[in-house]
Amino acid sequence: MPFENIQGLLLKYHSYLSRRDTDCKKIHEVVTRISGIPITKEDITIKKGELHITGNSIMQNEIFFYKEKILEELHKLGITTITEIR
Repeated sequence: MPFENIQGLLLKYHSYLSRRDTDCKKIHEVVTRISGIPITKEDITIKKGELHITGNSIMQNEIFFYKEKILEELHKLGITTITEIR
């Protein structure tokens, strides 16, 4: 019985990690395509509905100009949990 509970928990965690990895790939593709700025997947962090992209200030300012287009495209792809880009 306890093993079934652990298995269920691990399956939920695996599903969460898999979905998060897929979302990061989509975010990477959208940001790079729309802004033209090459970012890496390691530059992307999602916290409490906010997409944080690390990099120098010039890069971040450029991404900020495309913020609305990026958010719109992410929502079209089904990533609706992100409401802000920082």
